[in-house]
Amino acid sequence: MGQGGIVSLTEKRIAITDSHESLAILGRHDEHLRMIHEEFDCKVTARGEELIISGDEETAEMVGRLVQELLYLHREGK
Repeated sequence: MGQGGIVSLTEKRIAITDSHESLAILGRHDEHLRMIHEEFDCKVTARGEELIISGDEETAEMVGRLVQELLYLHREGK
């Protein structure tokens, strides 16, 4: 926790290469995105070909690893 009880936010950016990856990660009507947001105390925003994860350092890193793993599985066809 930062000074005076203020939590320091971390931002992690992950590149999405195409609309198929975007759909696989975000889900139809962003349903996967909402599930991630509800499960973890962080904000996940899709901006063009990039996902932006904002939250405390530990949560942003954890969600970043989750998204990277989902991208890997999608790219490997699993």
